[in-house]
Amino acid sequence: MKKFTPSFYFQKIYILVFGCFLFLTACDSNNTPDPIVENQYLEDDSLIREIPKETILQSATALSPLLPGFVKNGVKAYRITYKTKNTDGNEIIASGAIILPVTDQSVSMISVQHGTITNDESAPSHFNPGSEGASFGSLFGSLGYIIAYPDYIGYGASKGYPHPYEHRASLASASLDMLRAAKEFLKGHAEVKWDEKLYIAGYSEGGYATMSLQKKLKKKLHRNLTFELRAVELVHMTKLPS
Repeated sequence: MKKFTPSFYFQKIYILVFGCFLFLTACDSNNTPDPIVENQYLEDDSLIREIPKETILQSATALSPLLPGFVKNGVKAYRITYKTKNTDGNEIIASGAIILPVTDQSVSMISVQHGTITNDESAPSHFNPGSEGASFGSLFGSLGYIIAYPDYIGYGASKGYPHPYEHRASLASASLDMLRAAKEFLKGHAEVKWDEKLYIAGYSEGGYATMSLQKKLKKKLHRNLTFELRAVELVHMTKLPS
């Protein structure tokens, strides 16, 4: 198992992002039971790594002496692939990471849209030590949250396609389809109890992606994933075009 170490980059943004998290407002589902159906979005999933609580405590202590008090559990990181659509409307396979807290308590989900990256190895689904997905995702998962971390088009399973940087429609759809796939994924992992509450967060390109996702969630109801969006807090967001 590779040693889990936060990157210098993550340490620089941690204070802003953690402060943002504390003020996020939940998005509640309508709590309507879903009929049993075949997966429409989730293609595959595989366990990447399990990180014990003790390892996360060591990394949290290195960031701030206050953080260890918030760490509740270890985490399991999974890579999933799912169906989404490219900018031309054609269906493709994308990927992302899902980090599950090791707990028997009912927990909420945070959809985190990652910041600007310049290489595929930094994509959340690779969960490489020092990357945003591994550092930020593991820490927030250890606080007792399910973390959904889309790679976006152009990274991970879809690395053969150009990444449409700051393209609102594809960032929104890739993030929403990741949530749909995450919901299907959780049906097959009964050891984790989702309380149907969703938080969304992001910074840098992820700030733009989060606002794009918010707009898509508010625009219409989705048959397999319906949320009432109340509020979102962002860090270093890019202004949405009118």
